[in-house]
Amino acid sequence: MPDAVTVMPRVLRAVDMYRKAGQPVIHVIRLYEADGANVGITFPNCVRATQLGAMDHDYRAGLVPEACTETSPKGLDAMRGEGVQIMSLDDLGSLVSGKLARKEM
Repeated sequence: MPDAVTVMPRVLRAVDMYRKAGQPVIHVIRLYEADGANVGITFPNCVRATQLGAMDHDYRAGLVPEACTETSPKGLDAMRGEGVQIMSLDDLGSLVSGKLARKEM
């Protein structure tokens, strides 16, 4: 998955934001194929399924498209329609640090 090289630093930045704000970070251990074929940052599969599962259980869900691979305008619109809050990495940083209220986004 060639996009993983670009996306992973953004994922790490998001995790760092939560740590600096004293927010919980939940780690999941997953084994990956050597060629990256099963990396879980692909929007149409892992990310979308996780977001929809969260919404099914009445969790608030947010998505940072720049920290995912293979996003599309149609897919992001569908997620908005399900109630997922789409935000930039900078918006996430402001939200986590308390500088931006959830409703402002």
